[in-house]
Amino acid sequence: MTRTYKEGRFYPDSFKDQVIREYQSGYSMNYLRHKYEIKGSDTIRKWLHAKGLRTFPRKNYLVKMTPSSNKPSEKQSGQQPDVEQLQKQLKAAQLQLEDAQIKAEMLERLIELAEQRHQISIRKRTVPGNP
Repeated sequence: MTRTYKEGRFYPDSFKDQVIREYQSGYSMNYLRHKYEIKGSDTIRKWLHAKGLRTFPRKNYLVKMTPSSNKPSEKQSGQQPDVEQLQKQLKAAQLQLEDAQIKAEMLERLIELAEQRHQISIRKRTVPGNP
């Protein structure tokens, strides 16, 4: 069920929390923006920042940040990390790795085809003894 809030720029906290949970489960910000018709390309990112969560470019994982620094916060009083959340992050990271591997294979094949078709060398050649 998709619910939109078009009355202005106000989104209830419960709605923001729902979108953040979906983002943490692996959905992209762009998908969620379109699903819920959220205006502004940085809106979800601002909600994450307001909750002390920080995203990294092209990653589907979040790191809890301390309010006074840019270092990841440490769990206090020996609490164990939320296993379910870690499993979701692992799954998102695995999917992202799989996507990157597929992309690398496609680019490799594209280079091979271009070299064959145009009879040119595209790959950079290294000098022996130089890495």
